[in-house]
Parts: sequence; structure tokens; C-alpha cells
Amino acid sequence: MLGSLTINDISTILMLLFTCVMTVANILLWISTRRTIELQVKSNYSLNHQALVNSHRELFVSLFHQPEIFNDFASANNIDSEQWQVNTVSAFFINQVFAHYLNVANGTIESSYLERLRQDVREVFAFPTVHAHWQHSRNNYAPAFQRFVDELLSSSTEVSESDDDSSNSLRPEGLGEPSPLT
Repeated sequence: MLGSLTINDISTILMLLFTCVMTVANILLWISTRRTIELQVKSNYSLNHQALVNSHRELFVSLFHQPEIFNDFASANNIDSEQWQVNTVSAFFINQVFAHYLNVANGTIESSYLERLRQDVREVFAFPTVHAHWQHSRNNYAPAFQRFVDELLSSSTEVSESDDDSSNSLRPEGLGEPSPLT
């Protein structure tokens, strides 16, 4: 059968094979590019959030280092300056945990950090001022983060017989797949 093929037939078969290989390669390249773009969008979201957290932190830290300005501002706005400082520091802790959550949920850092994130949430929210601030401000955060924190807080107050079962239910949404942050 191969002996009866002409040069034109062989050329046509080779062209067909080449076209199939190139089509598969283009499809794989498209899939890879799409995944890269999705990761870049998630990474930008995480980085933008971190930049926002850092700018707020810098603003308040500069005010903390200038007590006259801080107290004058608080007084002019009828704010208890000590309570404002406590609330601000509590917000810093929550925002730091949220930034870490975004990075894990969006896959911009390895999922091996997930257990450390859970531990951080339990430790940070154990502070009464942070816990109280969370109750007041939780609706300002993404619903997926709210569920993540609330599940961890409820599981830390319950006596658990098996830590293995609870670890799977407290996985940030989107870990290993596109994540809806709303």
C-alpha cells in the first residue's frame, strides 16, 4: 500500500499530520495562556489589596507617631483616640489575614500555607478587640472570606474529635481552581 503512494500523496499526508499537530499545539497554547492570564488577574487583585492595606497602615502608623496630630484629629471628630487606635490595630490584623487568605485562595502562594493560615486566623481572632472588630466590620469583606473565618471560629470553639475531617471543610474557596471572591 505504501508503495503505491505518490510523492503528492505522501506530501498531502505529511501536511495533514503537520496541520493536526499544529492545531493541537495551538489549543494547548491557548489553554496555557488562558490559565496564565487568570492567575495574573488573581495576582493583581491580591497585590492591589495588599497595596491598599499597606497604604492604610502607613497612614495610621504615621499618625500614631505624631500623637499631637492624632489626638487633635480625634478630638475634632469626637472620637475616643485610644479606642480608635485599638480599632485600627484590630483592622490591621484582620486585613493582614485577609491578604494572606487572598493569596492562598487565588493560588498566588502555595496551598501548603493553608494550615498556617488557619492557625493565624485562630490566633488573631482570639484577641478580644480583633474579634469584636470582626463582628462590627465583617460585612466589609468578601463573603467567601467571611465564611472561612466564621467556620474557623466556630470550629475552634467546638471540641473536635478528629482534626483530619475539619481540615477539608475549611479550605479557602477557589484553592486550586478559579475562585469567586464575592
